[in-house]
Amino acid sequence: MFPTKSNPSRATIPATPRAITQRAVRERAVRRGRIAIIDDEPAIGSSLVRLLRREYDAEAFTDAREVLGRILAGESYDFILCDMAMPGMTGLGFYSALERVAPEQASRLVLMSAVGWSGVVQNGLEPFRLPCRFMEKPFHPDDLRAAIAA
Repeated sequence: MFPTKSNPSRATIPATPRAITQRAVRERAVRRGRIAIIDDEPAIGSSLVRLLRREYDAEAFTDAREVLGRILAGESYDFILCDMAMPGMTGLGFYSALERVAPEQASRLVLMSAVGWSGVVQNGLEPFRLPCRFMEKPFHPDDLRAAIAA
């Protein structure tokens, strides 16, 4: 809208195509859930990102400490999928730290492992005492989507 002689203060600048595009990206990001996938095997993380990218804004990480740092810096995730056995910081270590610094995000965490329940028990944990949800790898895409929806 251009200013008129009768009302020069009501002038507005029309949105540029770039501003419209940036706004659309921001609005899409608000509508789509943010997912962090943490696995020390890059192929697993990238596969899961490819699986989920049409529905969610998913990002893969190979180190749980990086995700924890981002959360401490103010980032928020709607769902976090984290491998249990990783160098540096294990999935349980990540959960413990997350519970202290961002308990609302700790409730969105699902641990995953290829060792399954028997491996969890062998590592000294009882399945019913895990502090958060658990998925055994490999899992079906529909099971992952159901876990995200829950």
